[in-house]
Amino acid sequence: MDLIAIEWSAQGSYEWGHAGESRTYEKTTVFRRAPRAKAAVPRLQTELASIFQRTCPRVVAINGWNDYGAVTAMRICVKMGIPFVIMSDSAYHDFTRHWWVEAIKRRVVKLASAAFVAGSPHKDYVVQLGLRPESVFLGYDVVDNAYFSDSARRLGEQRDGGDLPRGDYFLASSRFVPKKNLFRLLSAFNAYRLTAGGEAWELVILGDGEMRSEIESHISNLELTSCVHLPGFRTYSELPMYYAHAGAFVHASTTEQWGLVVNEAMASGLPVLVSDRCGCATDLVGHGVNGFQFDPFDVRQLSELMLFTASSGCDRLAMGRASQEIISKWTPDRFSQGLMDASSYAIREGMPARGMADRVLLRLLELK
Repeated sequence: MDLIAIEWSAQGSYEWGHAGESRTYEKTTVFRRAPRAKAAVPRLQTELASIFQRTCPRVVAINGWNDYGAVTAMRICVKMGIPFVIMSDSAYHDFTRHWWVEAIKRRVVKLASAAFVAGSPHKDYVVQLGLRPESVFLGYDVVDNAYFSDSARRLGEQRDGGDLPRGDYFLASSRFVPKKNLFRLLSAFNAYRLTAGGEAWELVILGDGEMRSEIESHISNLELTSCVHLPGFRTYSELPMYYAHAGAFVHASTTEQWGLVVNEAMASGLPVLVSDRCGCATDLVGHGVNGFQFDPFDVRQLSELMLFTASSGCDRLAMGRASQEIISKWTPDRFSQGLMDASSYAIREGMPARGMADRVLLRLLELK
């Protein structure tokens, strides 16, 4: 099966850069930087319709359902009778849900012939929205495990100083935005330090964002300046050094569709402390096996888990091995197989029944 990738925008919201790899597929870019406005819809319609007419796809995989690009792709698929697969890492618990929004979403999602989703909570959600369980396939959110595991092994004996603490440390990696819950993470770390005393680990938080100055002030107010490190944004090639020398990884988000940084940490062989509001927690975190789940609003619970994880009573080596064993089932190969299975299912089942009301709804959503 040949693959044609359609990129809405050559530039995104994150400074990730481009992977240095050769492509074996065709890629078309519509915008240099896609405008977030309905003014972009006419050009997108024209480009997509032209590509679909030229290539005659048997199936189209569409990323999500909540932006004009996805809705435009759906509308053209419906118009041309092309079955499509919805790709999603949305779960019911991500946000407060409103019945009328869910009713509209249910109508849209049921137009898909299959879904390719991140994990178990995400499958539950699209089934709740009307898809049959057998039409939903897992494996959407994965990373290159081998890159992180091999890098951690190679870099484990190196320590070039710089902004790395001298001893073990807790590692977090996130944007500095409210949902990442960094203030409670810092408060939990402070409580842990007060209990652990002289044996306490330090904390490294990778990333940057709009709340950096507030976070720095909070660190200063808690008198943690000497033991909390903020190296800033780090590129893909720089991340392994931080994973290689960490003692454990913490992800405290109050809501998170998945949390790919958890995949990276597990592939690097780390125990993980993960908020139970993260979409990956159900499938990736065995409580007491490779780490722990916690309530992101419970500072005391997190501080106690940090205390135990850093103690001699915690077999971190065994937990790290368990992390690598669990994440070994979530690989790029699983992604490609899951997408292939979803696509084959969609081709076999064909386009679901749809009517004029569905076309009108998609058109209205496209222009919202």
